[in-house]
Amino acid sequence: MQRAFGLRRGTVALEPHHSEWEIIAQQTITRLHEILQDTAADIQHIGSTAIRGIFAKPIIDIVIGVSDIDALLAKNAVLAENGFLFRGADLPEQYLYVCGGEDFRTHHIHVVIYRSEAWENYISLRDYLNSHPDDAKAYSDLKQSLAERYPADRETYTAMKSDLIHEILCRAGEWRSRRMKALIINCSPVRTGATAEIVRIVSAQLSGSMETETVCIDDYDFAFCKGCRSCHQTAQCVQDDDIPRIMDAFERADIIVCVSPSYWADIPGQFKAFIDRCTPWCNTHTPHRKLSGGKRGYAIALRTGPNLPECARVIGSIEHFYGHLEISCCGHLGLTGVEYKEDVAGHAAEIIGLCREIVQSQEETAACQ
Repeated sequence: MQRAFGLRRGTVALEPHHSEWEIIAQQTITRLHEILQDTAADIQHIGSTAIRGIFAKPIIDIVIGVSDIDALLAKNAVLAENGFLFRGADLPEQYLYVCGGEDFRTHHIHVVIYRSEAWENYISLRDYLNSHPDDAKAYSDLKQSLAERYPADRETYTAMKSDLIHEILCRAGEWRSRRMKALIINCSPVRTGATAEIVRIVSAQLSGSMETETVCIDDYDFAFCKGCRSCHQTAQCVQDDDIPRIMDAFERADIIVCVSPSYWADIPGQFKAFIDRCTPWCNTHTPHRKLSGGKRGYAIALRTGPNLPECARVIGSIEHFYGHLEISCCGHLGLTGVEYKEDVAGHAAEIIGLCREIVQSQEETAACQ
C-alpha cells in the first residue's frame, strides 16, 4: 500500500526514506512529459526524496530543464488543469509549480534552464550523496537537528543547510569528472514510444551514480551490410556512414543497456542492420577492431503480448551481440503487456529494480579495484 505523503505549507517534518517516493516521482515525470512534450529538455527527480537512506520531508521535488522559459510558461493553463499550480519565481532564474493546494504540498516542481548552474547543482547534489553514504548521513543528521529546532519555520531550516550544501557541491564537482559512464540505447525506430520511455527512466535512475548518454538507433544514417567480407581482412567497412559514431559511444561507455521492443519475436530490423554492420568489431575473425575491456552489458526487452518467451528471444539476440563484442552480459529484464508509452508506468518498479542492480554491481566492482 502506498503511504500518504505531503506536508502542510511552511512546516518541517522529516520521514525515513520510502521506496515509494521514486515510483511517485517517475509517475509524475511521465505526466509532465506528456503535457510538455518537446518544451522540456529533461525532467528529473531531485531533492532529499531522491537520495537513498536519508531523512526527508515527504514532498517530491522535481526539476524541469528547458531551453525557453517563456515556452513553458505558455503552458500554465494546461499545467493547472493537471494539478501543477504556478507560484512564480522562487529563486533567481527559477520558477516554481506546486501540487496539493494552497496550504498543503505534495510536490515542488522547479523550472530552470537546462544545463545551467542551477540544473547542474540539483543533479550533482543528488548524484553525489547517493554515491557517498557518509556525506549523505552527515547531511541527514543536520536536517534532523534543524527540523527539531525549526519545525514551523521552513525558511530558516532551509537557510541553515546552505553552508553544508555548498561544501558538498564543491566535492561533487570533482567527483563527477571521475564517474563511470553508461550508454542507454533505444533499439526501436520509434523515438517517443514505450521503448523511449523506458530509456528515459533508466537514464534518470543511472544518472544518480554515473554519467549517462542515450541514443536512438534510428537517429543515425547507415546502410545494410553488403556481405562483401572485406572487413574480415581489413577490420574496416567499405561503407562510410554513421556506424563509427555509434561505436564511439560504445567505446566511451563502461555500462551499456540496450532497450528493445519485440518485432515479430525478435529485435527490430534497424537494430539488426546495425548489429550486422558491427562485423569489423566481431571477435570471430582476425583482424578485428576491439572495444576496450571491462564493459558490462544489460538488456531490456518489451512486448505487447502476455508471454515472456518472446522477450527471451530478444534478450538472447542482444546478449549474443554483446558476446561477440566481448561485453560481459550482466543482467536482463523482460516486460510484457507494453504496447504504448502509458503502459510503462505499471512496470516502473521492475525497471527501477534492475537499475539498482546495475548500480550496486558497479559499486561492488569499483570497491574491488
